[in-house]
Amino acid sequence: MIPKLMSPDRDALSAFFDLDDPQDLDLLRELLESVLAEGPANLALLFSAMSANELGEVEKAAHGLKSSLGNVGLAAASELCNRIMEAARSGDLEASRPLVASLQEAAECLEQEILAFLASL
Repeated sequence: MIPKLMSPDRDALSAFFDLDDPQDLDLLRELLESVLAEGPANLALLFSAMSANELGEVEKAAHGLKSSLGNVGLAAASELCNRIMEAARSGDLEASRPLVASLQEAAECLEQEILAFLASL
């Protein structure tokens, strides 16, 4: 499951960005850099909220991550955040735990993959 979370999907990104256009590439770089800058703090909020069994905060943090990851072509990671958000919203603590654990396990690899993708642009 984790490898699918890591790599930005060039095909999905090409639906929104012209990867041959320098202006589009600059915007994509900015979005990726924003995910790298804000992602660790947002992940920490999610993990902390999960540890404290605060499902309302889990939902809120997962929602923000879902959007930011989806915006940069990380559809599988975004979908995982959506599943976390839905489980938290429904009050299902036990369903939320393994989903959050999966995201936590993938977080470092996800960051490395974003850095590699940025370098390839």
